[in-house]
Amino acid sequence: MSSTHRAIAPTQWEYRLERSAHSDLDGILNAEDQKRISEWTPCTQFPTEVHLELMQAGIIPHPYKHRNEHKVQWVGKQHWEFRAKLDLGAQLNAHQVCELELEGLDTFVKVFLNGNEILTGNNHFLPYNVPLKPKDLRFSNELLLRFFPAAMAAKALEAEHGKVRAGSCNLGDPSRVYVRKMQACWRWDWGLELMTIGPDRPITLHIAKVKFDEIHTRAIVARDLSQRELKVDIKIENPLETPVSCHCVLTDGSSNEIVKEDTVTFQKRDLANVMWVFGADQRGEQLDHFSRNIGFRRAQLVQDSLIDQPGKTFLFEINGRRIFAGGSNWIPTDHILPMIEKSRYRALLELADFQFACGIYPAYPDFVKSVEKEAIANVKRLRHHPSLVLFCGNNEDYQQIRQWNIDESQLDPLPARKIYEDLLPKVVAALTDPQIAYHPGSPNKAADSWATDDPTQGDIHQWTVWAPPSNPWQNYDQLGGRFVSEFGMPSIPDIRTVDWWIDGDEKERYSQSKLMQQHNRAGSHERRFAVYMNELFRLTGDFATYIYHTQVLQAEAMAYAYRSWRRQWKGPSKEYCAGALVWQLNDSWPVSSWSIIDYFLRPKPAYYSIKRELAPVSVGIQRLVLKNRENDRPRQFYEYGAFQCADATMDIWAANGTMEVITCALEVSAYDVETGWTWSSGKGETVQLKPNSTTELRSAIPVPAPLVEQAADPSAPSGSVVIRAKLRSVQGEQGPKEEQVLASSCDWPQPYKFIDFSTLAEHCGLTAQITTGKKDESIIILSCEKPIKCLTLGLDEWRQGDAEVEFSDNGVSKNRKQALNFLLG
Repeated sequence: MSSTHRAIAPTQWEYRLERSAHSDLDGILNAEDQKRISEWTPCTQFPTEVHLELMQAGIIPHPYKHRNEHKVQWVGKQHWEFRAKLDLGAQLNAHQVCELELEGLDTFVKVFLNGNEILTGNNHFLPYNVPLKPKDLRFSNELLLRFFPAAMAAKALEAEHGKVRAGSCNLGDPSRVYVRKMQACWRWDWGLELMTIGPDRPITLHIAKVKFDEIHTRAIVARDLSQRELKVDIKIENPLETPVSCHCVLTDGSSNEIVKEDTVTFQKRDLANVMWVFGADQRGEQLDHFSRNIGFRRAQLVQDSLIDQPGKTFLFEINGRRIFAGGSNWIPTDHILPMIEKSRYRALLELADFQFACGIYPAYPDFVKSVEKEAIANVKRLRHHPSLVLFCGNNEDYQQIRQWNIDESQLDPLPARKIYEDLLPKVVAALTDPQIAYHPGSPNKAADSWATDDPTQGDIHQWTVWAPPSNPWQNYDQLGGRFVSEFGMPSIPDIRTVDWWIDGDEKERYSQSKLMQQHNRAGSHERRFAVYMNELFRLTGDFATYIYHTQVLQAEAMAYAYRSWRRQWKGPSKEYCAGALVWQLNDSWPVSSWSIIDYFLRPKPAYYSIKRELAPVSVGIQRLVLKNRENDRPRQFYEYGAFQCADATMDIWAANGTMEVITCALEVSAYDVETGWTWSSGKGETVQLKPNSTTELRSAIPVPAPLVEQAADPSAPSGSVVIRAKLRSVQGEQGPKEEQVLASSCDWPQPYKFIDFSTLAEHCGLTAQITTGKKDESIIILSCEKPIKCLTLGLDEWRQGDAEVEFSDNGVSKNRKQALNFLLG
């Protein structure tokens, strides 16, 4: 049965430069292009954005290529107009609901319908719903959007309310805090400076006799998981002023079988509460229809005391099970939002947080009122998702107080506390169930000070590895906290991505070129990179090798962090670290950054190393080198200069993410890459892995090494020895017929610059075989006679638009005579 609710999208979108307000473009555009942009031009798509349209028209170059970012700065400083036709195709009557839904307008805008102003907008994060009267609409209507420069508005607000601190030198102009717009538009340490502008989300006119105004689904699970119930608050808009029946159906998502159905009657403009509701259907004339996928789960943020350490846990319990949360931080998938293809967007995560980051945000009444509307709209938009367990008020705003040496004794050093500690928690409490927690800020400050680096409470951001005081990444095991919600190590992306932004300029194709710096926004990145790269690898002038080394550095550092912090998940009342979220998952443009997947969705080796560390079962090795005296270099480094190596020990542990005890065998082997000496523990010792926790298997045992007289370096016999730990299934009466490797890990002696990888590669006996899998996927089987380190597979040729090959694993390290299976999708 069809619904009388009509949803009409405007058509025939056009754009132009608003003639009366534009600045002088002489010297920027030729006379012909100035004339072209001043006339109405059809849009190539909708939703859209000005830079996107100007690129398609050939007026501006691609902002992401070369150094074109500087050539297009004029665009965001202009006033732009968009218009469209809104044809109804039918006569309206006085008893119909008419509402114009504008899901996203970037950012300062006036909206006109048939010449009459119907909306003034100033918040990019706020969807607008404008009620209209039927008499205001004709058969054919014109919708006009007039956009104004956000940077200009920000400066005006700054002049009115005062200048504040807002980020370091690579986070753009501090006036940004006055504007509710994607803050990265002012530049970020992973983003370009580009002031986007335009209607970048759908616009729809809704016409109905009776319309659902709001539907709030609440899936509730009992504490003991024995009962589930669904409650739905339904609000309708009914100008007919007559009772309306709503038929509600709850169906099973897998079988489509009806679980429960019911009918509720609305008396005029009532708010109804319905149990077991899914969707709505009117028996008779269908007036409106709504459906939503829901999920049942019980979630809780747990902050309990620990058995033998100070502070409290910061962990999530899902359906009664405490979990170690391994994941990543998400940034916008594209700086120009309408350029996001659906397939690329689905491949990443959906944005869910309050958009306050790295600044002293204001709290004057109009700003707070706008934020309140924004918070209400977005909490309502997101609250039904079962994956949502926590709303967070801000990112790093608390820590800026001490980072920038702001006087903590001031009466109000951070005015926006009114938002984070009063407004937002009230909105979340009023609009969600208690299962969704609220956290004022990440990292959160201590109760009695502005300190945000206490590892014994809340969450922390661990940036002392990349930023000053620049701890070595090999110290990540000592730099954890109850929940590490940010940490990272940057790298250069795939060389094909680099070549895309270089755009054929071969003279810029080296590591320290202007174009490479243009596409790296991290503060002091060359100085910081130089320390880690020089310590770990041999110096190289080869561009491809340098890029690869940055990726190996990132992969090693991120794997070690996850491995070390997961080790601290030791079971009930010993959840010393309950999660780690790498900064960052993705890029918003082609750039060198902390991402583990680049702009073109090419995973870096770090993506795979993290994936392996977060497998249901993993095994870890940590080697510690004993030196003749203490020094400030990584504890894992072998020394051959002013300091000397004495010996080395290792720890071995296993993480079991399942809820079952796992019985398996631990095998340890070693290979000297300089002499060919080998050692093995044989079939190994049977061990039991505790459920949902880490089990220590070996502690401070000597690293296997040849005898002094057989060693390549008698002063440090283990300095060229690769160690491998493997967990394999145990054969039993009911056990598997063939051995199953549950987990394996390789530890190489550091620093890697002392190892001759070129000789290893030449003599490792690497062979490849390609076969076809059960689902017609290609499987590459690689075998080697000697150890390999961070073996990465890629493509020699790629053209934009070509389908990318997806590897099931990559960037692996393996010991000798091991087959490596790569599934190609």
